[in-house]
Amino acid sequence: MRWIGEILTALTPDTIVNAIEANLSAYYLPYSTLPGGMVHPEADVTWSTSGIPEPWFNWVVGAQFPHATEQRVATILAAIAARNLPILWHFRPTTGPTNLGTILRAHGLQQFADEPCMALDLQAMPEPPTPLVDFTIVQVRDADDLARWTAVWMAPIAEPTRQCCRSVYAQLGASPAAPWRYYLGLLDGVSVATVKLFYAAGVVGVQHLMTVPAARRRGIAAALVSHAIHQARLGGYRLAALTAMPVGYEPYRRLGFREYGRWGSYLWRPASGSTGVPQTASPSG
Repeated sequence: MRWIGEILTALTPDTIVNAIEANLSAYYLPYSTLPGGMVHPEADVTWSTSGIPEPWFNWVVGAQFPHATEQRVATILAAIAARNLPILWHFRPTTGPTNLGTILRAHGLQQFADEPCMALDLQAMPEPPTPLVDFTIVQVRDADDLARWTAVWMAPIAEPTRQCCRSVYAQLGASPAAPWRYYLGLLDGVSVATVKLFYAAGVVGVQHLMTVPAARRRGIAAALVSHAIHQARLGGYRLAALTAMPVGYEPYRRLGFREYGRWGSYLWRPASGSTGVPQTASPSG
């Protein structure tokens, strides 16, 4: 599991920010292993395409451009445009220069997200709450459970984006040797909630938290996240990291997560168009 790395134990503000950034950046690497995928790690930026015509699965991260920024951005976008795939350009807290967003907008990119990066010291977290009545949590271990998990997470997503997501997750699978772990919440035996953990850079990232509307406001999301990150703590992990959409900020804060900077994204699409990214869900939050 080449993404996982040595478990982070020294929790200082700097190491926490660096680990959050590294985990979020590593999260996108598996998409480059899909058929037709490729990754371009360069000294001042890393970008990758998956071959999938959805921006979720094509990305730029880690830009550090001290000089000639406009020309550098133009060069990268030209290489991306040659593949004719939509892409998300992600900002990490240490991304530079500070006017990169202005330059991206000048090149036709649109701001897509600006979310807080949050983290929790797992040794300081409380024990998982008492299980809710008729609510159970299972870890996904086979293709059938993964299909059920994917169906819940994709509930607010329209076709053909949904078909792309089904294809990606089926291809990546739920192998115990992979750096991701899927958890499915069931209420009275019906699948109602999802969360995904991603182990990289010595920390565990929390992704894809979703509860179907009919099951919300019952503490299900909190119970599911607490259970999942408790499993990471039992495995020796010290830090859980995530980016929070507005609807999730307060629930995460109540669980003990603290904010450590921002994570933003800009969207580029080829002129021919694509199915785009719905605003109701994100694969990274």
